[in-house]
This record gives sequence, C-alpha cells and structure tokens, in this order.
Amino acid sequence: MTDQSEMLEKLKLLRERFTQRLKDTHTEISTWSGNSHITALIEICHKLAGTAGTYGYGELSVEMKTLELQLIDIKDQDLTDEQALTLYKKAEETIKNALK
Repeated sequence: MTDQSEMLEKLKLLRERFTQRLKDTHTEISTWSGNSHITALIEICHKLAGTAGTYGYGELSVEMKTLELQLIDIKDQDLTDEQALTLYKKAEETIKNALK
C-alpha cells in the first residue's frame, strides 16, 4: 500500500468508528425520559458540533450547534419532562437523518 492509500484506509476506519458512535449516541438518547439529561444533551451536541464535520457530517455539525445554543438558552428554566422529551426526540431525529 502507498502512503496515500494507507492514509485513506485509516480515514475510512475513523469515519466508520465515528458512525458507530453516532449510532450508539442515538440509541442512548432514545432511552432518556424526564428532564434530567439536558446537561448531557448539551455536551453531546457540543461534541458533535465540533467533530461531525471532520467525518463528513457537515450538516449534522451545524444542526447540533444550533440545538446546543437553543439548549444553553433554556437549560436554567424548569423544563417539564414533556419539553425535555421533545428536545431529546429532536436530537434523535437529527442524528437519524445524518445516518441515512
């Protein structure tokens, strides 16, 4: 293998790992109920906003940044469980669409 093909293979492997982490994150968020996970969701959105574009998920990066900023604006409010669930579902759907 040439240096370039080795590098491309490594990048492919990194993207596959990232894609698997996205699937795992989607699964994790889908189990959440109640409003106790808002801080965790902010952290997830922040990490995905910063890394998703590197692995070819540019739109996901932008959408996660938008959601992160929205969550930061409302995190100190007393969100109902239903409101939190709506935000979790939004994150789930955004990740799901990115994986299509």
